[in-house]
Amino acid sequence: METRRWLERITTICSLVGLALGFSLLGILTLVNGESQGASIVGGFIDILLGAAFLMSAFTFKSAKSSRLLSPLVRQGPVHEELERSVGPSKV
Repeated sequence: METRRWLERITTICSLVGLALGFSLLGILTLVNGESQGASIVGGFIDILLGAAFLMSAFTFKSAKSSRLLSPLVRQGPVHEELERSVGPSKV
C-alpha cells in the first residue's frame, strides 16, 4: 500500500511539473513570436503566470506530508456519523 501511495505522489508531482513547463513554454513562445498584438502579449503573460502557479502547487504538494493530505478524508467519516446520530439516518 505504501508503494502505491508513493507512486501516486510521484505521478501527481510529475503531472504538475509537466503542466508548469508546458504553460510556461507556451507563454514564452507566444511572447517571442513577435506579433505585437495586445491579446497575444496578455495571453503570453497569463500562460507564464499559470505555469508558475502549477509549479508552486507542485512544490506545495511535494512538501506536504501524506497525513495532512488525507486528514479531510479521515475526518469525514466520524463527522458524518455524528450528524447521523443527531439528525437521524437519511431516508434516501
